[in-house]
Amino acid sequence: MRVSDIMARMPVILATLTSQADKPGYEFLKAHRAPGSAYSADAKGESWTDATGDLAGGKLTADYFKDGNTVMTAVHLGYPAGGTLDHWVVIVKESTTITVGSTKHHLYPADDPLSGPVMVLAPKIGRASEDALKKAGLKVAGGQLQLSSGTPVHLAYGGGQAFRRRSAKYR
Repeated sequence: MRVSDIMARMPVILATLTSQADKPGYEFLKAHRAPGSAYSADAKGESWTDATGDLAGGKLTADYFKDGNTVMTAVHLGYPAGGTLDHWVVIVKESTTITVGSTKHHLYPADDPLSGPVMVLAPKIGRASEDALKKAGLKVAGGQLQLSSGTPVHLAYGGGQAFRRRSAKYR
């Protein structure tokens, strides 16, 4: 199955997760619903559009996220990143900018269905010195990148693969 096939089915997948979230033991699925607005996935009323360039360029602003919009993105879990797509997470808020070495990157808060709140670094970085990582507030622990606070940092998938929900305001 291709990513485009998965994204075409995303409204149905999200509707299934939404209904599952009301069952005991699955409350964690409700973690990032925007306050005051329940998300409903209507397969007839929404679609998903490529946001890879927006993610890497830091163009996903607070205005986009304020109505509960999210971005589904592919990530690498390990550092340095391998050549495979490891996992999918949902970006829930605009980025902050950090500099690693001499390159600016965007750090996005995200929800990882396996480990909870994480950060996504875009574009992904290659191998950087320990000093450059430390100056950027990052460290390597157990083969994965983390904020100095210990929050996991996933690397945006190098080949792209970020999608945002298409709503009337962002067409």
